[in-house]
Amino acid sequence: MPDSTAPGYLADMNISPISVRDLRNDGWSIIRVSEVLAADSADDLILDYAREHGLVIITHDLDFSRLLAVGGHDGPSVINLRLDEPSPGRVAKRLRSARSTLIDLIASKGAVITITDAAIRYRRLPFKSTMS
Repeated sequence: MPDSTAPGYLADMNISPISVRDLRNDGWSIIRVSEVLAADSADDLILDYAREHGLVIITHDLDFSRLLAVGGHDGPSVINLRLDEPSPGRVAKRLRSARSTLIDLIASKGAVITITDAAIRYRRLPFKSTMS
């Protein structure tokens, strides 16, 4: 049964449909980009779709973070997976283990969250400039 307090997720094309299926079977509200947009959609179009529909992007691609930083956007939240072994089973397992932390980080304000094998790091959106 889906958790009504959890956000919805939009899996980028570099996230396996197997991972999406496994997470969906676990009750995650998750769709893959190819279910709602063209598979070759540009990153800015994917960002716009996620923002419009209140979805958190899950990706292996660092370009979303760059686009959010350059644009000064406060959303959508993005989860960057930086795993040594990004197999479908490992991706789903790592996301499951991080789920409560993800919900807490995303609930109050947008964030870019990086998940590695050993840690979860985040930066709140919008990114603040360190230049004066």
